[in-house]
Parts: sequence; structure tokens; C-alpha cells
Amino acid sequence: MRKIYLCALALMIGAISFAQNNKSTVVQEGIDAVSKVVQDGSSNRAIQYQRNREGLVDIYQKGNGNYANQDQNPIYQGNPANVVTENRGKEAVAKIKQIGNGNRAWQTQTWDNESAFAEQRGNNNTSRQLQKGAENIADVKQYDNGHTAIQNQYGRRVEAYINQSGANNRAKQTQNKGGFDDYAKAVQSGSNNYSEQTQMGKGKGRGPSNANYVYVNQSGNGNRAIQDQSNDLSNNQRNVAEIIQKGNNGLAIQDQYGTNGMQKIEQKNGSNNNGYQYQDAASELGDATLMQNGSGNWSQQWQYGMGNSSDVNQAGNNMWSKVTQTGSGNLNTVVQTN
Repeated sequence: MRKIYLCALALMIGAISFAQNNKSTVVQEGIDAVSKVVQDGSSNRAIQYQRNREGLVDIYQKGNGNYANQDQNPIYQGNPANVVTENRGKEAVAKIKQIGNGNRAWQTQTWDNESAFAEQRGNNNTSRQLQKGAENIADVKQYDNGHTAIQNQYGRRVEAYINQSGANNRAKQTQNKGGFDDYAKAVQSGSNNYSEQTQMGKGKGRGPSNANYVYVNQSGNGNRAIQDQSNDLSNNQRNVAEIIQKGNNGLAIQDQYGTNGMQKIEQKNGSNNNGYQYQDAASELGDATLMQNGSGNWSQQWQYGMGNSSDVNQAGNNMWSKVTQTGSGNLNTVVQTN
């Protein structure tokens, strides 16, 4: 006979605060769930909602006008109201720490053994974390002012990290259903940078050597980085993509849809450099490296087939290169200086 666990309802609405005008709302409908709210300042708002087993939600607010919302609810996965099964919504952990003014953070978890962490030290930062997989980790750290971080995870055993300092940076990470053991990291330490990382493939296996990996590091200003490893129709596994931008107003785009591919774009110093890399779904063991040091450079690397390798190095200003490789086992090297 199917076992159904009925929840005991415990409803608590209160406030824990050390100054006036703080508000805290806690609703618990689970089993052995733990909730903690600490508010030090004024006009802070904390909301916690738990409908799970052995979940933990923790909010710490120090400053004025901060908002934090935590929601652990396996019913989003299709469970009937007031029923928690043993395999859904178990042992999820959500923690938010806000030190500053006007910060806003949301955390939503709908499966088991998920971990979400958000730390905001500054003013007017925004963080949104959504987890609908299992055994996933989402971590956001925001320092200084005006950052936006978005993490959406639907796979299993996937990890996402965003670390922002400077001002007005924006980072988005999406790791979709079908993914296993994928890893995404974005580091932004300048101002007005944007990065978007998407992994929707099937990084199979339990070790990092079997997973997809994307990494972005932007330390200049006004840079834009886009990484896409998302061919859901193939295995699309064990791909590595890295972007490093140390200059200003650079654009780097990587699309990688095959297996065992490696892509790297590094744009040092200078400004207004553009780099593009593409490896199609039929490719395997592709290797593409692009280095640009200067200003106004443009480069494109396209690879189709098996075991192709492309290495482009442009050191100077206003250079242009385009590489297209089809077939198997091809090797290409481009070096340009002025």
C-alpha cells in the first residue's frame, strides 16, 4: 500500500527585530523543519515558507529596507496539498545574509537535498535562485552596489556560483533538466558587465570529468559574455568553455554542442574586442583557443567534425581573422601582431 505522510500544520506569524518597522513572516507545514530570522535595522522584510521534511531556512538582515523571501515547497512538483512524500522536499537548505540597504533576495526550492546561499554586502543588489532538481548547489555573493544575479537549476548534482563586486554587473545561469554534474561559475569585478551561461545538455556521470563546465571572469567594464552548451538532442557532455575579459566593452560568445570539446577566449587589456567560437553537435574532441590583446580586434572560429584544433593569437589593434574547419583531425594556427 502506498504510504502517505500527512503534515501537522504549524502557523507562526511574528517578528524578530531590534528596531522598528521590521516585518517577519514564517509559515511552516512540514516535519522537523527549522526556521531562523534575525533583523537589525529598520524597514526590513523577511518571508519564509516551508512545506517539506527537515528543511532549513535562515535569514539575517542588517541595514535598512532589505527584502528576503525563501520558499521550500515540494507541492510545486505535483504533490497534493498538505501531503509530503519521503522523496520530495527533504533536507533542503536556504540561507540569505544581507548587510547593507535596499537589497532583495529570493530563494525557491522544490526537491530534496538542495542548497541555496545568497550573501549581499552593499546596496540595491538583487538575487534570484530557483532549484527544481536534486542535490544541487546555488551560491551568490554580491559586494558593492547594484548587481543582479539569477540562477535557475533543474538538473541533478549541478553547481552554480556567482561572485560580483564593483557596480551594476548582471549574471545569469541556467542549468536545465537532463543535466548531471554540470558546473557554472561567473566572476565579475568591474562595472556594467553582463554574462549569461546556459547548460542544458547531458553531462553524465558522477565526476567532474564527465560533466559540462562553463567559466566567466570579467574584470573590466562594459563587457558581455555568452556561453551556451545546450544541445539537448545529443549527449552533449564533458565540454569545457572559458571566457576571460580584462579590458572594456568586449564581446565573447561561445556555442558548444558536441562532446569532449574545449573552448577558451581571453581578451586582455584594450577595448572593443569581439570573439566568437562555435562547435556543432556532431563535433567531438574539438579544441579552440582565442587570445586577443589590444583594441578593435575581431575573430571567429567555426569547427565541424572530429578532433579539430584551432589556435588564434592577435596582439595589436584592428585585426580580423576567420577560421572554418570541416572534416577530421585538422590543425590551424593564426598569429597576428602589429
